[in-house]
Amino acid sequence: TAVTVIFGFLPASTLAGPIWTEGFENGLPANATNVGTGTVVALTSGAHSGVRRFQFIGDMDSSLTLPVDATGSNDLSLEFFSKFNDGIEGDDIASIMVSAFDDPLQAPIIVPFTNQPTGGWSIMKVDLPAEFSDRQLNISFTADFNSPTGDAWSIDDLVLSGTPVPEPFTLG
Repeated sequence: TAVTVIFGFLPASTLAGPIWTEGFENGLPANATNVGTGTVVALTSGAHSGVRRFQFIGDMDSSLTLPVDATGSNDLSLEFFSKFNDGIEGDDIASIMVSAFDDPLQAPIIVPFTNQPTGGWSIMKVDLPAEFSDRQLNISFTADFNSPTGDAWSIDDLVLSGTPVPEPFTLG
Protein backbone atom coordinates (compact mmCIF):
# COMPACT_ATOMS: atom_id res chain seq x y z
CA THR A 1 0.00 0.00 0.00
CA ALA A 2 1.44 3.32 -1.07
CA VAL A 3 0.56 6.67 0.44
CA THR A 4 1.16 9.87 -1.46
CA VAL A 5 1.40 13.13 0.42
CA ILE A 6 1.35 16.37 -1.53
CA PHE A 7 2.45 19.63 0.04
CA GLY A 8 1.55 22.93 -1.49
CA PHE A 9 -0.23 26.18 -1.08
CA LEU A 10 -3.66 27.09 -2.28
CA PRO A 11 -4.26 30.62 -3.49
CA ALA A 12 -6.27 32.60 -0.94
CA SER A 13 -9.01 33.16 -3.52
CA THR A 14 -9.83 29.42 -3.44
CA LEU A 15 -10.69 29.81 0.26
CA ALA A 16 -13.03 32.76 -0.29
CA GLY A 17 -16.53 32.38 0.97
CA PRO A 18 -19.38 33.98 2.88
CA ILE A 19 -18.56 35.17 6.38
CA TRP A 20 -21.94 36.84 7.03
CA THR A 21 -25.36 36.70 5.42
CA GLU A 22 -28.70 38.40 6.04
CA GLY A 23 -31.94 37.75 4.18
CA PHE A 24 -34.38 39.18 6.77
CA GLU A 25 -36.29 35.87 6.92
CA ASN A 26 -36.35 36.11 10.74
CA GLY A 27 -37.24 39.80 10.68
CA LEU A 28 -34.86 42.58 11.62
CA PRO A 29 -31.68 41.29 13.32
CA ALA A 30 -31.57 42.09 17.04
CA ASN A 31 -28.30 44.01 16.71
CA ALA A 32 -29.52 46.19 13.80
CA THR A 33 -30.30 49.90 14.15
CA ASN A 34 -33.29 51.02 12.08
CA VAL A 35 -34.14 54.74 11.89
CA GLY A 36 -37.03 56.19 9.86
CA THR A 37 -39.49 54.45 7.57
CA GLY A 38 -37.53 51.29 6.73
CA THR A 39 -39.14 47.98 7.64
CA VAL A 40 -39.02 44.26 6.97
CA VAL A 41 -41.78 43.43 4.51
CA ALA A 42 -43.24 39.94 4.20
CA LEU A 43 -44.64 39.33 0.72
CA THR A 44 -44.13 36.02 -1.04
CA SER A 45 -43.98 37.69 -4.44
CA GLY A 46 -41.94 40.71 -3.31
CA ALA A 47 -38.75 39.25 -1.85
CA HIS A 48 -35.74 38.28 -3.93
CA SER A 49 -35.72 34.91 -2.19
CA GLY A 50 -37.79 33.59 0.68
CA VAL A 51 -40.72 35.73 1.80
CA ARG A 52 -39.10 38.78 3.43
CA ARG A 53 -37.00 41.74 2.35
CA PHE A 54 -36.06 45.10 3.87
CA GLN A 55 -37.73 48.14 2.30
CA PHE A 56 -37.26 51.90 2.57
CA ILE A 57 -40.32 53.89 1.49
CA GLY A 58 -41.40 57.52 1.60
CA ASP A 59 -39.84 60.93 2.04
CA MET A 60 -38.09 60.57 5.39
CA ASP A 61 -34.36 60.27 5.97
CA SER A 62 -34.08 56.57 6.88
CA SER A 63 -31.19 54.24 7.61
CA LEU A 64 -30.49 50.62 8.49
CA THR A 65 -27.17 49.81 10.17
CA LEU A 66 -26.00 46.22 10.51
CA PRO A 67 -22.92 45.42 12.62
CA VAL A 68 -20.76 42.69 11.08
CA ASP A 69 -17.79 40.87 12.57
CA ALA A 70 -15.21 40.55 9.81
CA THR A 71 -12.29 39.79 12.12
CA GLY A 72 -10.18 36.99 10.72
CA SER A 73 -11.11 37.84 7.10
CA ASN A 74 -9.63 39.99 4.35
CA ASP A 75 -10.33 40.63 0.64
CA LEU A 76 -13.87 41.60 1.64
CA SER A 77 -16.76 42.19 -0.74
CA LEU A 78 -20.42 42.92 -0.06
CA GLU A 79 -23.05 41.61 -2.47
CA PHE A 80 -26.79 42.10 -2.19
CA PHE A 81 -29.90 42.31 -4.30
CA SER A 82 -31.49 45.72 -4.77
CA LYS A 83 -34.80 46.85 -6.26
CA PHE A 84 -36.03 50.40 -6.84
CA ASN A 85 -39.72 50.74 -7.70
CA ASP A 86 -39.24 54.27 -9.02
CA GLY A 87 -36.23 56.06 -10.47
CA ILE A 88 -33.73 57.99 -8.39
CA GLU A 89 -34.67 61.61 -9.07
CA GLY A 90 -32.61 64.73 -8.35
CA ASP A 91 -33.43 65.07 -4.64
CA ASP A 92 -33.50 61.32 -3.88
CA ILE A 93 -30.68 59.74 -1.92
CA ALA A 94 -29.85 56.05 -1.71
CA SER A 95 -26.43 54.90 -0.54
CA ILE A 96 -24.35 52.40 1.38
CA MET A 97 -21.75 53.37 3.95
CA VAL A 98 -19.27 50.88 5.38
CA SER A 99 -17.35 52.00 8.44
CA ALA A 100 -14.95 50.39 10.89
CA PHE A 101 -16.80 49.94 14.19
CA ASP A 102 -13.53 49.46 16.08
CA ASP A 103 -11.80 52.50 14.54
CA PRO A 104 -14.01 55.61 14.22
CA LEU A 105 -11.09 57.55 12.70
CA GLN A 106 -10.96 55.22 9.67
CA ALA A 107 -12.68 57.05 6.80
CA PRO A 108 -15.86 55.22 5.73
CA ILE A 109 -16.56 53.97 2.23
CA ILE A 110 -19.69 55.61 0.79
CA VAL A 111 -21.32 54.25 -2.37
CA PRO A 112 -24.16 56.43 -3.72
CA PHE A 113 -26.74 54.97 -6.07
CA THR A 114 -27.83 57.01 -9.08
CA ASN A 115 -29.48 56.02 -12.35
CA GLN A 116 -30.54 52.62 -11.03
CA PRO A 117 -32.82 50.30 -12.98
CA THR A 118 -36.38 50.09 -11.67
CA GLY A 119 -38.90 47.31 -11.32
CA GLY A 120 -36.70 44.21 -11.01
CA TRP A 121 -33.98 42.91 -8.74
CA SER A 122 -30.37 43.81 -9.56
CA ILE A 123 -27.28 42.41 -7.90
CA MET A 124 -24.91 44.98 -6.41
CA LYS A 125 -21.30 44.40 -5.39
CA VAL A 126 -19.01 46.58 -3.30
CA ASP A 127 -15.36 45.55 -2.97
CA LEU A 128 -13.91 46.88 0.28
CA PRO A 129 -10.35 48.21 0.51
CA ALA A 130 -7.75 46.41 2.63
CA GLU A 131 -8.23 48.92 5.49
CA PHE A 132 -11.52 47.19 6.29
CA SER A 133 -10.03 43.70 6.55
CA ASP A 134 -9.88 41.84 9.87
CA ARG A 135 -12.14 44.17 11.87
CA GLN A 136 -15.61 44.93 13.17
CA LEU A 137 -17.72 46.76 10.55
CA ASN A 138 -20.95 48.70 10.37
CA ILE A 139 -22.81 48.36 7.07
CA SER A 140 -25.36 51.16 6.70
CA PHE A 141 -27.99 51.61 4.02
CA THR A 142 -29.47 55.13 3.77
CA ALA A 143 -32.48 56.40 1.81
CA ASP A 144 -34.19 59.77 1.58
CA PHE A 145 -36.78 60.10 -1.17
CA ASN A 146 -38.79 63.13 -2.34
CA SER A 147 -42.08 61.25 -2.63
CA PRO A 148 -44.14 60.26 0.43
CA THR A 149 -45.49 57.09 -1.21
CA GLY A 150 -44.08 56.48 -4.70
CA ASP A 151 -40.40 55.88 -4.03
CA ALA A 152 -39.19 52.64 -2.48
CA TRP A 153 -35.90 50.76 -2.26
CA SER A 154 -35.79 47.09 -1.28
CA ILE A 155 -32.69 45.10 -0.31
CA ASP A 156 -32.40 41.35 0.21
CA ASP A 157 -29.90 38.49 0.41
CA LEU A 158 -26.90 40.41 1.74
CA VAL A 159 -23.59 38.50 1.73
CA LEU A 160 -20.20 39.65 3.01
CA SER A 161 -17.48 37.40 1.60
CA GLY A 162 -13.79 37.25 2.32
CA THR A 163 -10.75 35.04 2.66
CA PRO A 164 -9.19 33.91 5.93
CA VAL A 165 -6.36 36.06 7.27
CA PRO A 166 -3.27 33.85 7.05
CA GLU A 167 -1.79 32.66 10.32
CA PRO A 168 1.72 33.94 10.92
CA PHE A 169 4.35 31.33 10.09
CA THR A 170 6.92 30.71 12.78
CA LEU A 171 9.71 28.19 13.13
CA GLY A 172 10.69 26.73 16.41
